[in-house]
Amino acid sequence: MELIALGLAGCTAMDVISILRTKRQDVTQFEVSVDAPRSQEHPKVFTNAIITFAVTGKDIDESAMLRAVELS
Repeated sequence: MELIALGLAGCTAMDVISILRTKRQDVTQFEVSVDAPRSQEHPKVFTNAIITFAVTGKDIDESAMLRAVELS
């Protein structure tokens, strides 16, 4: 289950950074984390997933970042 959560984070991270590069955003640091708690009872599925992006760069356009996340 942890690998599925990591796969989700990795896949969306690649989408977002690719879109930001297409939008010519000067990203110097990019981090993504995922918090995906599971239900206590069987089946122990994910109850939700919160993906957090931390982007550092020169003159990063917040609307471009939000749009990249939406598209991903």
